[in-house]
Amino acid sequence: MFIFLTPYFYLLLDGRRVPDIDRLRKHLLREGRINKSELIEIINEATKILKNEPNVMRIKEPVIIVGDIHGQYYDMIHMFEKVVDQRNLGV
Repeated sequence: MFIFLTPYFYLLLDGRRVPDIDRLRKHLLREGRINKSELIEIINEATKILKNEPNVMRIKEPVIIVGDIHGQYYDMIHMFEKVVDQRNLGV
């Protein structure tokens, strides 16, 4: 269970308290900061999830694959926005 971040970054989903990814994304895009203990908690939670994931996933079309972004957060957000724009345009 996620225990990091201020209550502002959470929402209630199916009776569970989960991080509000959209609000957190907007905060980081404005160059907002999170403290070290919060970052460590995010990394630990992501590590738990990824350890349980298969290293090969079978997925159905359509799919968009983005290569290694070398830690460039803003490039990643830009790619996500392009995908959303294309889906909204029916491309």
